[in-house]
Amino acid sequence: FFFLPSITNLILTYTDQDSSTATARTQVTHSAMVTSLPRLVTSYLFLSSIAPNRAEDNPETTIPLVTFKKDETTNYKFVLENDPVMGGQSHSSYQITNDTFRWNGEVVNVPKLDAPGFCSVKSLYLIGRDNVMNDASACTHLKLRVGVSSTPDYAGFKVSFSSVYTENHTFKSFKANFAVKGLDFDEGGAWVDIPFADFSNDWSPYTGDAVTTCKDDPAVCPTAKDLSTIKQITIWAEGVSGGFSLDVLGIYAGFAPTKNTPPPPPPPLPTTETTCSGPIQENLRFNISLFTADEILPYYPEDEGLAYAVCCDPDFAGYAEPREFYSDPDVSFFDHLDDSLPNTFYDPVCGIPLFVVPAPAATGGRSFEEFYDETVEHGWPSFREGEVVDGNVVVADDGRIVLSACGTRLGTMEPDEEGARYCLDTACISGHAAAAAAEGGGFWNLMKRTYFRSPRASFVLE
Repeated sequence: FFFLPSITNLILTYTDQDSSTATARTQVTHSAMVTSLPRLVTSYLFLSSIAPNRAEDNPETTIPLVTFKKDETTNYKFVLENDPVMGGQSHSSYQITNDTFRWNGEVVNVPKLDAPGFCSVKSLYLIGRDNVMNDASACTHLKLRVGVSSTPDYAGFKVSFSSVYTENHTFKSFKANFAVKGLDFDEGGAWVDIPFADFSNDWSPYTGDAVTTCKDDPAVCPTAKDLSTIKQITIWAEGVSGGFSLDVLGIYAGFAPTKNTPPPPPPPLPTTETTCSGPIQENLRFNISLFTADEILPYYPEDEGLAYAVCCDPDFAGYAEPREFYSDPDVSFFDHLDDSLPNTFYDPVCGIPLFVVPAPAATGGRSFEEFYDETVEHGWPSFREGEVVDGNVVVADDGRIVLSACGTRLGTMEPDEEGARYCLDTACISGHAAAAAAEGGGFWNLMKRTYFRSPRASFVLE
C-alpha cells in the first residue's frame, strides 16, 4: 500500500495511447518512483520478513508425484493386482479419461480364508537408483486429489509407497488408510490429506491395517530419505468386502493445516557380514553382475553387487529385487532361456543346480509356457515342487525363506491353492554350474570382466 500509486502510474504510462499524455505521466511517474524508493525497499524487506518464500511455510504448496495428463513427466504407467493367490475372486479395472484415473471393482471374500481379499493398482516400479519420483522430503502429507465417488461409504481404501530404501516393495511399503466420505468438494474435486506420520511399513498382509503404528515406534515410519526417493505408489481396496469406485486426479506431496511432524530418526547402518558359503561368482547369467546394490537397495556403495546384497547380505535378509526386475531390458530373463529344452538354474555362489524347467509332468513339473505365465503373473521367477533338484533346495524353519543347500538365500515360499510355490529373486538363480564357474580365469574371461562389465551391456556374456 506504500507504493501502489507509483506502480499504477507506471502501468498507465504504457497503456495510454495519447503520446503527449504519456510523456507527462512518465515524468510524474519517474518523480513519484524516485521519491517513494525508500518506501519500496522498506516494504519489500518488511513483507519478506513475515512471508519467506519457502514451500514448507505455504500450506497451498503441492509437489506432483503422479498425474494423469498425457505429456507430463509424472504420468506413470499403472498395473492391476487383484487377489493373485488362494483362489481370490476380487476384481477391478481402470481407465484414464479426461486426465482422471477411474478405478472400480469389488473386494470379495477369499474362499479358503473366509475373509476379504484385496484389489490394488500400482505404478510400475522405477528401475535405477536415480530414477525416482519428485522429492517429497520437505512435506508433511501425502495428498490425493479425488473426484466424487459413487461408493463414499466404502471403508477399505488404502495407499502405500516404497522408496529406494524399502526392503520389500510389496510387503514392506509404507501404508496408510484413507476415506472419501464427507470430503469438501469444489469444482475441481477434493483433497484427501494423509500425514506421513500415519504411514507404517509394519502392516497385516491380511487386512492391510497397521500392526505397529508410526506413533508407537519411529522405526516403522518413512524417513526423509524415503520421501526423497519414492519409487512406486499403490492404491488399495483391502480388508473390507464390497464394491468400490474411486476417481483420482493426481497424487501429490504437500501440507495440511496441521503442525508439521518432525522427521523420525534414520535407521541404523548395515554391517558387512555374509550368510553365504563363499563369494558370488563372476559374470553371472542374465547380466546380473552389471547391477550394483545402490541402484535398488539402501545405503550401499557402488562396489557391492546386487546379487551379494539380495542373496548373501544379512542386512537385507527380507529384501527382494523389484517386482518384474526379470524383465528389465538389461536382464531379459526369458530371452536367454530355451523354451524347447530343459533350462537349469544354478546357485550364484557354489554353482549347484537348483531348478529345471520344463520338467516332466509325471514328476510334478510344468511346461515352459506355464512357468512363463506364472512368473509374469507374480512378478518374480516362480517354480513348483516338481522342478526342484532333489536335496539342493531347502525351506527355513520359519516356513518362508528359501535357501540352497549351500546356504544361499534364494527367495520366499508363497504357497497357493496349487501347492508350494518358490518365488525367487532372479539374481539368486543366476549362477553357473560349479565346473564352469571354476574355469573362471583365462584370458577371455579376464577380458570379459575387464572390458564388458560397465556401463550396462545390451548383450549377454555367458
